Amino acid sequence: MKAVFFSIKRARNRVKPQYFSKGKTIRDFDLKFFIRKYGVSVFLASVLIMGMIIGSIYAQSAGERLYNGLDFLFTTNLQARLSQGFLQTFCACFASNFIFIAIMFLLGITPWGIPLIPLICAFKGFGAGLSGGFLVESHGIAGFFFYFTVLLSGIFIFCMTLICMGNLAFYNSKRIFKVLFLNSDKEILLKSSMFLYMQRCLTFLIISLGCAVLDSVLWCLVAPLFGFN
Repeated sequence: MKAVFFSIKRARNRVKPQYFSKGKTIRDFDLKFFIRKYGVSVFLASVLIMGMIIGSIYAQSAGERLYNGLDFLFTTNLQARLSQGFLQTFCACFASNFIFIAIMFLLGITPWGIPLIPLICAFKGFGAGLSGGFLVESHGIAGFFFYFTVLLSGIFIFCMTLICMGNLAFYNSKRIFKVLFLNSDKEILLKSSMFLYMQRCLTFLIISLGCAVLDSVLWCLVAPLFGFN
């Protein structure tokens, strides 16, 4: 009995340090784990922010033809947007979001989507920066506050959604590439991952629909207060 008692006591002493371990500190930060888990998302976010910077700078020298040509994707024709009703504004906002979501989805189901995914994020950032630069260039400080109160919330939520979807599309495209070109015997795993990919993409599409609703509400309720007509 003594042998059994002391063996149980030793076992408890061995388990005890796992429950009373001290909290992690900065020294325990694993850079390789962070890059492996969040590296793609951080890279896409950096590319998008760089696109915003370039777009805001380029807005100072962009011509009217460029603004009119990109108005179906970004806000570069203020008078036309302000003259629309709620339904028209919603359709315009959702169509713009849907194009980016659809392209990102298609890149995620192709083996060559990896190098193109960052370009989509960069182009979205370029358009967001171009819209902000256009408003500041044409209306000064009032344009800045208009961008901050009317456009920024919807742009921020959708950009975060696009980054998350880009991360998902990156890894799904990577799986397809491995199966097709690296002789990876994971067809069954690929089928299940494709089903999960489509489910999550549908979730991102619903979020983009919510962004369009938010943009439409702000356009109809807040935008007229600035008197830009």
